[in-house]
Amino acid sequence: MSDINKNIQLIFSILFAIIAFVLFTGGTILNPSYTDWLLTEKDPAQHYLGWEFFRNSPLFQWPLGSNPDNGLESSIVFTDSIPLFAFFFKAINFMLPYPFQYQGLWVMTCFILQSIFALKLLGLFTTNRIMSLVGSLFFLLSPIYLFRSGGHYALMAHWVILASLYLYFSVKFSIKRWLLLITITALIHAYLLMMVLIVWGTDLIQRCFLKQISLTKFCLLFLFVGLYTAFIMWGIGYFILGSGDVRLGYDHYNMNLYSLIDSNRVWSKTIPDFEETPGDSEGFNFLGIGMIVLIIPAVLQFFTRNLSFPKAKLIPILISSLVLFIYAISNKIILGTTEVFAYPLPEFTNSITQTFRVSGRFFWPVYYLIYLFVLNAIFKYKFTKASVSICLALLLFQIWDSNRLSYMYKKRFMQPKPFINVLKSPIWDDIAHKYSKIIYVLPHKSPKNWVSISQFAMENNMSVNAGYFARINQNAQIKNKIEIIKNINNNTINPNVLYIFYDNYLWNIAINQLKNNDIIGSIDGIKVLLPDYKKCENCQFKHQNNIKPVNINK
Repeated sequence: MSDINKNIQLIFSILFAIIAFVLFTGGTILNPSYTDWLLTEKDPAQHYLGWEFFRNSPLFQWPLGSNPDNGLESSIVFTDSIPLFAFFFKAINFMLPYPFQYQGLWVMTCFILQSIFALKLLGLFTTNRIMSLVGSLFFLLSPIYLFRSGGHYALMAHWVILASLYLYFSVKFSIKRWLLLITITALIHAYLLMMVLIVWGTDLIQRCFLKQISLTKFCLLFLFVGLYTAFIMWGIGYFILGSGDVRLGYDHYNMNLYSLIDSNRVWSKTIPDFEETPGDSEGFNFLGIGMIVLIIPAVLQFFTRNLSFPKAKLIPILISSLVLFIYAISNKIILGTTEVFAYPLPEFTNSITQTFRVSGRFFWPVYYLIYLFVLNAIFKYKFTKASVSICLALLLFQIWDSNRLSYMYKKRFMQPKPFINVLKSPIWDDIAHKYSKIIYVLPHKSPKNWVSISQFAMENNMSVNAGYFARINQNAQIKNKIEIIKNINNNTINPNVLYIFYDNYLWNIAINQLKNNDIIGSIDGIKVLLPDYKKCENCQFKHQNNIKPVNINK
């Protein structure tokens, strides 16, 4: 039973991953021109439009990930547009149609790599390929992984966590593999990068304990990898914002103490949902009914057969797991809706908690270590066929227990609400010929109709000064606001800029100092100022009646 060919095992692993991908998405998202599933929700729209702006930016620039037309001092990193794919497809942009989305391909890639790295990780603990194949399906269908297919697609790369654990538990230390993994992870998402770096640092410590590297080599590697990672992040565009972005929420997006058994309404038919606080969704860490049941025989096996790891390998990862758990639950300990206790954090921690404010995510490596511990204990049972049968039965039970998800996610991907572009007036064609930039008066996060406006700007090679981003440079935004207010008050309007107003006070000022060749009014419910529009040489002017005029009292 354990003599299944390794290549056949890998083929089955990939096949199961593709089947799971099709079941959860319907497969239609692989169509690169299909964008409705991305544009109808805020986060996916941010990811997709970030890429579409980026593909038209200069190929050679520094930082390489700079996205100058999309917001103020932004980069591909801050739209969570998966730089790993964005850089590749930008290099062959001349071959690509419009529209073009790679998020569907990314999701399928994550399904496949999640399955492969789970298989490789479990292969370190058993030579039985059937058993490791069945066990890998628990990782492939883990609730915390599938949960990310709900919108944060970059964060579906849980396979980098599994890859880091694989390198940790491997017999030999390989700096080349670690550098490759760190580079790839940096090109995906900052949260995943920090998790991988924590496991890497833990691996470095255990290799010292195991006498595989000296203390001198430890220090040199730590310094080298730190500098290397910083350089890679600089090139991708992580540091383009400087230190202007102050974020709150570390004790809001935390992990509830109920998290491991909280089905979050839709992840289990048999386990009831627990009451929770609003930020608990980001701390979602439900183990799944099958894994919860498997914990019982795993614990019994651990104590009755005295299973153990070498202390030099076990102690570092346990300490790191404890640190990750403490960070995940944050300094505000929540049980259900009850605050058990809270404690203040020293000021020097602010730079960390503000950068990585969604603390509940940091339990993910610990979560997969729980999976690994449980399955490893089950692997050690004397009766191999019985172990495989039990695992397979509980896996099927877990799939049945959460089968509402298949319908829910497939509907999200295949039958999304159609994207409705609010810019319907034909006069927008004239505007596209006349102006090279769109300025929101005043810029703020996620302005009304930003998806339609950003798509319009992107399609017509225009830049925008606001949108929806994971991070913003508040200092740059304040400076931009001051400049806009000064220009409006002094009537020094840029003739190449389309102004979209959300500030009524500045709107009234603009109305009362309108120049002869300017037009001001409302188009599709959007307040606009069109400087020098009457002097536009490429405009048809036949659609001016689509502008709803305003009363001008000079």
